[in-house]
Parts: sequence; structure tokens; C-alpha cells
Amino acid sequence: MNVLSWGSWIFRVLERAWATELQLSTYAAMGVGRGWNDCG
Repeated sequence: MNVLSWGSWIFRVLERAWATELQLSTYAAMGVGRGWNDCG
């Protein structure tokens, strides 16, 4: 495996992890904004 494919693979994994974290934080913010905790 060459360095270029390694770099692209790592970048893809990090990008997916960052996107997932951003999505979860967005859902949490929306939930708090809508009083999600009150709904149980």
C-alpha cells in the first residue's frame, strides 16, 4: 500500500467520524431546543 492510498483512507475515516459527531451534536441541540427532555 502506498502513502497516497493510506492518506486518502485515513482522511475518509476522519471525515466520516467528524460528520457523525457534527450530526449528533446537531441532533442534541435540536432536541434541547424543542424540549426533547420533557418528552422523556
